[in-house]
Amino acid sequence: MNYFNLIKNKNYIFIILLFILNFFSHFFPFERLSIGPDEYNFFTFENFGLYNFIQNPHRPLQYIWFDIQKLIIGDNGTFGLYYLFIANSLLVIFTYIFYTIIFNNKDLSFLISIINILLLNKIEIYHTSVFIHIILA
Repeated sequence: MNYFNLIKNKNYIFIILLFILNFFSHFFPFERLSIGPDEYNFFTFENFGLYNFIQNPHRPLQYIWFDIQKLIIGDNGTFGLYYLFIANSLLVIFTYIFYTIIFNNKDLSFLISIINILLLNKIEIYHTSVFIHIILA
């Protein structure tokens, strides 16, 4: 089975609907054009790069991500919102494709993806750009 063909046919409309649902359920009604309190804290840290594996051995990849985020996004809340929306949209699309591969049923995969978007236990990853590393993991 060629998995790249899963994006063709009926999947386009499902992906667009999931994209729209993601936008209206997490980004449209909420104001997120500012950086979070955790991000303010990380702006005071030095960029350690790979030295984070020695300096912060309990979470080195998270601190490396904060170094990268400081370089790319900085303290611009608008860029942070754009990157957060793009990362969440990619997560929704890849989740739908993953479920389609597993269940081989587009309608069931669409329904499960809707449930996944609306789950309340992961609502925190939509708040600020500090959570992009969780989505990308």
